[in-house]
Amino acid sequence: MKQINDELLTAKIAIDNGNEGKARVCARRAVQIILQSKIGVSNGYTFSAMSALQYLIDSTEYPEIIRQAAGRLKGGLRAKLEGNVFSENPIEDAEIIIRYFG
Repeated sequence: MKQINDELLTAKIAIDNGNEGKARVCARRAVQIILQSKIGVSNGYTFSAMSALQYLIDSTEYPEIIRQAAGRLKGGLRAKLEGNVFSENPIEDAEIIIRYFG
């Protein structure tokens, strides 16, 4: 859990410094860490941050709120510029997922 907290703290600092991109990366890594520990280890998966989010988006076994948070978190600057789904608050979206699996 320390790694997750460290990533979320780094994300908060990044937001405070106006670096939304770094905040998204840190929030995604926090999700990857929890998914790797809760799902990946027992099933032999190795998740990257983006594959962890895609796994949640594609899975129907998790609540819609989890899949939506993963979808928003997956979207980056390009998604924002193109008018697609992206996270307005990557820390909050990551925390939704982390609380579910925590």
